[in-house]
Amino acid sequence: MPRWAEIAGHTLWFYYQEEHQRPHVAVRGEHRATVALDTGEVLAGRLPPKLHRQVREVLAEYSDEAYAAWEAVRRAEPPGSIPRGR
Repeated sequence: MPRWAEIAGHTLWFYYQEEHQRPHVAVRGEHRATVALDTGEVLAGRLPPKLHRQVREVLAEYSDEAYAAWEAVRRAEPPGSIPRGR
């Protein structure tokens, strides 16, 4: 699962398993969830409100990069990363 970013001690990863999956990022750390790129909705798992807000903010700020990372992973390429320390 290719690492994309770190937020508040949690790592955001992109992975792709099925052709028809909605674009999403996996959040892993003390809390675990899958978050949709388009809406920031938690698709699976749970995040505390503050962490969920931070993930949504990063996805909004780096929307183009997030979708480019999703497409790269679909092609079995590395997703790249955004600046550390978010």
